[in-house]
Amino acid sequence: MNEKIFYETAKRYLDLYSEMQKKIDASLSKAPEGNLKISRTNGQSYYSVRTLSEGKKKNLYISRNKAKLLTRLAQKKYDKSILPLVVENIRALEEFLKNYNFGCLEEEYLKLEGNGDYLLKPYHERVADIISDWENEEYAPNDYNNEKKIYPTDNGEMVRSKSEVIIANTLRQYNERLLYKYERPLYLNLEGYYNPIYPDFTILNKETGTIKYWEHFGMMDDPDYVYKFVRKTNTYNCADILPGRDLVMTFENKDYPLNIQNIKSVIEELL
Repeated sequence: MNEKIFYETAKRYLDLYSEMQKKIDASLSKAPEGNLKISRTNGQSYYSVRTLSEGKKKNLYISRNKAKLLTRLAQKKYDKSILPLVVENIRALEEFLKNYNFGCLEEEYLKLEGNGDYLLKPYHERVADIISDWENEEYAPNDYNNEKKIYPTDNGEMVRSKSEVIIANTLRQYNERLLYKYERPLYLNLEGYYNPIYPDFTILNKETGTIKYWEHFGMMDDPDYVYKFVRKTNTYNCADILPGRDLVMTFENKDYPLNIQNIKSVIEELL
């Protein structure tokens, strides 16, 4: 994993756990008195609430038809059980973020990097190298149905549909942080054979060095096209390229054309 993603993920989880603690504290402050006790006899569950009055423990039976009270007491039991775990994870993440020396390997590399006199081999993943490889990469584009590539984009490539033009041109507006290539071959190892698949767009995040794929399926009212859609998405899944994690998908048909706001929402998630 790229170091920046790793570090930012830890920060994000700290925020998530901190927000979780606030919700648990708020839930406990409104919880009913007493602790839920559950017992089971002959496959049946029985509920009671245990309270402490004048130093003595008391158990009061709760009927199953008091679902609202049971739910609140069960939530309280759950909240009390996970609160120490949440607090411990917050402490661990805070300690980690306090002591983790983010970017130190890159700093040392840049101090010693040669100016043509010698060549260092870094042990960490460098986003600068990923971008350089991306920019210098040469590849043979998909030549299937080349006659259908009749729509020019602002980047100068020819694509197959007006919707792909919209996606390409919108991506280009974010080129300070994202780079894209159209129908760049992706070689997947399926059953021991490397076969190329051609994502509509391959997208590189310039800050993190991560690559994601974007498929636009524009004829979802055509049964033959839907068959190809299922086959292609299954190919991604078999190669552990999963929708929502590595692969974003947009769709349209005659009644529901591509929405520019949807495109921008997808791109915001890629940033």
